[in-house]
Amino acid sequence: MEAWEYWRLSDSFNLIQAALLIAGVDPSEAQDYVEEWEPSNQPTGYQAVKTALVSAIERRDIYADLVYQKVENNPFYSFETNQPVNKVNFELTKISRVSIENFLKERKIRSMFFPSENDDDDPENSLGEYYSNKLAAAIKAWKAVTKEPHRLNKCTPKQAIETWLRANAKKYNLIKKDGTPNEKGIQEISKVANWQIQGGAPSVIAKYPIPAPEKIEPPKTTSWSFDDLDSDVPF
Repeated sequence: MEAWEYWRLSDSFNLIQAALLIAGVDPSEAQDYVEEWEPSNQPTGYQAVKTALVSAIERRDIYADLVYQKVENNPFYSFETNQPVNKVNFELTKISRVSIENFLKERKIRSMFFPSENDDDDPENSLGEYYSNKLAAAIKAWKAVTKEPHRLNKCTPKQAIETWLRANAKKYNLIKKDGTPNEKGIQEISKVANWQIQGGAPSVIAKYPIPAPEKIEPPKTTSWSFDDLDSDVPF
């Protein structure tokens, strides 16, 4: 089990923890420092998620145990009443897990940590109740080979799928105790993902161009010679 999955034992989270988990970051690694970082250095999506959560709490779309941070000469104030108000305390304000899940479901936002209503129907979702690593590997391998057809050069679809599975064996738990790929499992999965069931020898001619790496032009230099110098000597 991944370290961040232990957070599933909690039924509520503070605003910082909730925003980090939705953004796909383990709070243990960042919650004590993330507010001190420049926005450009914070995890991608963190500020947007935190802002959305605070707005939803203020609109009462999300129930939370709201705690304000009392600050002397607080610059925050209400435009409606023109009265000073306190800033939300991100560390002490608590949100329940259920409230967060409902909030994400209403907006059809998928999170690695908080499940959505369709997560159990997604065979590639490793957090789903009915997740099958072999089924997920078959689908992912099929997508990789069909989206990058140069993988089919000089081989059959089944062979291309097997090559991809070997390269990603660890991710899908297709590794034996001695650290080598589980060839039997790879063979079983490749049979499921293979669409060319009639068989036949693979072509020896590359049919699909391999994507060329981006060409970087060398910087232009200005050339000159002694002939370009002024021939009139000032003495």
